[in-house]
This record gives sequence, structure tokens and C-alpha cells, in this order.
Amino acid sequence: MKGGVTKRIEDTIKALEQGQLKKALYLTEADEELHGFVEKAA
Repeated sequence: MKGGVTKRIEDTIKALEQGQLKKALYLTEADEELHGFVEKAA
């Protein structure tokens, strides 16, 4: 079983690949550094 962080990152990447920016931002809300990265990537 994967840790929560790894799973969340994978879910975020899947959401971005499917063009679900709002979902990706929601998934990364708890992690400010990752959240900023997702915003830049979008």
C-alpha cells in the first residue's frame, strides 16, 4: 500500500493529464509547495 503523499501526487498528475485543473489544485491544497508547482505547470 502506498503512502498518502505518493497517492495524492499520482492522483494530481492524473487529474492534470485529464485537464482537471480544479481537481488537481484541490488535491494539492494541503501541500503549498506542490500547489504552487501545479499552478505553474498549468
